[in-house]
Amino acid sequence: MKNYFKLILKGGCLVLVYDITDRNSFEEMIKYYFESMKIKDRKFTYLLLGNKLDQPFNGQVSFSEGKSFSDSYGILFFEVSSLYKLNIDEAYNQLIEETIQRIFETFSYQKK
Repeated sequence: MKNYFKLILKGGCLVLVYDITDRNSFEEMIKYYFESMKIKDRKFTYLLLGNKLDQPFNGQVSFSEGKSFSDSYGILFFEVSSLYKLNIDEAYNQLIEETIQRIFETFSYQKK
């Protein structure tokens, strides 16, 4: 996990992904989220993706669980299918918009 955090230190956003058909992946994602919160002097725009939307009948993590977690921490949330490219563009477009807005707000605040 330490190597992952070295990679994200220079980034402005962080994408967290879990597999809706695998409860363990959701629990691991939560651990990564809280580990990323320990990085000092960094404010990330987070995007939470529940992947494998194309397999709803195999779901172990409900939409409401993912949404509840994201709402609790102010994280963007989408369920997606990387196989069929469902909601992928929408999710990343929203992430880009939020990240740019945060950067401009930070820059404007620092200029004062």
